[in-house]
Amino acid sequence: MIPKPWARAMSLLIVVSLLTSVYVITDFPTREVRAVNHGGVISVNETWSGTGNHFITSNVTITENAAVYVEAGADILFEVVASLGPLNIFVNGTFILDGTPMKPITVYPRVQSGKEFPGDWGTIYYNATSNDTASKVSYTEIGYGTTGLYLEDSNIIVENCEIHNMSQEGIVSYASSPIIRNSTLHYNNFGIWAEAGGEPLIQNNTIEWNMYDGIYGVSRVNPTIKDNIIQNNIDDGIHLLALFAEGKISNNTITFNRDMGMVINVRADVLVTDNNISRNGDAGIWIRAAGPTIHHNLITNNTRNGIRLFDCKVTEGCPQPTIANNTIAYNNKESGLYPGIFVENADPLIMNNYIAFNDAEGIYLKKDSAGNISSNAILNNQLGISLDQSSPWVVNNNPISGNI
Repeated sequence: MIPKPWARAMSLLIVVSLLTSVYVITDFPTREVRAVNHGGVISVNETWSGTGNHFITSNVTITENAAVYVEAGADILFEVVASLGPLNIFVNGTFILDGTPMKPITVYPRVQSGKEFPGDWGTIYYNATSNDTASKVSYTEIGYGTTGLYLEDSNIIVENCEIHNMSQEGIVSYASSPIIRNSTLHYNNFGIWAEAGGEPLIQNNTIEWNMYDGIYGVSRVNPTIKDNIIQNNIDDGIHLLALFAEGKISNNTITFNRDMGMVINVRADVLVTDNNISRNGDAGIWIRAAGPTIHHNLITNNTRNGIRLFDCKVTEGCPQPTIANNTIAYNNKESGLYPGIFVENADPLIMNNYIAFNDAEGIYLKKDSAGNISSNAILNNQLGISLDQSSPWVVNNNPISGNI
């Protein structure tokens, strides 16, 4: 038999051991989340751990020969200090943000949750010297900066990202040919801004609720825009200006934008095909001084015109616009003043379209226009064709019936 004093001592030891074991078991799954500060010039290769926070305390510059790899799950947080201004990451070398569906990377300002504001930080800027073969941005959420990604002569891949609440653009493509796909860009000033050349591929994205245009392209950009949902933007769904290039817009759903579904302005001679352009707040497609080819689109239920075309005279060097094989129906839901197709001072070819149930004319041809209208079915509009006497049109083989 163990003496009572020893028994009491052993009991105490057992209790202490049990308490210690409970403590160890409770503490074991936890791990320290390390915070790392980053600022200044990075001239050697680095890996930013996915288990910690990475605080940007001053502008970061990644030199040409350096590579920074950001692991899945990492949080990059920009300090918000008024005296420093919005902070940036400048990429002259390689910057890889390699998130996964289960462990996305986040890029945010370092402020209390719910206190973030657009413009709290600057941008991630890929310069012309950046390694666009190795660099990429994947499964990354980028929020509350000035411009999410600024690409200058940089052809990186951006995929499976969410970019939101930027005070300017979600993505800028400047003289670049990036691939932007499978991403969501919303609540920015502009979704995507492309300019100064390049051939960006914009594919299978959701671009919505941006303050101005979903996609804005200007100055010699040759874009391919396909398979996107572009909706509920406060200005235009797509706005192309002075491209002096061709480009292709295909298989997009462009709906519920507050102004135009699409603007094609000043020599944006693009191919627009197989899109659903519906229920926009003004015209479905608005064209000025440009000669696009528009065919096989569904253009319906827009508040004003299905297509509005003006200021494109072949005799003045504008390529002839072609509007063919489209369904243009149920447009002009505002006041009965806007035809399915409106033409002024332009010379298009309009052929093989189904133009029906518009609440004004099927086609209205205003002054100083001369073109060809052939083989269209113009049915059940307020009027079939309204033709200004000063417009020398060729009108052939158009079934016109049921118009009021």
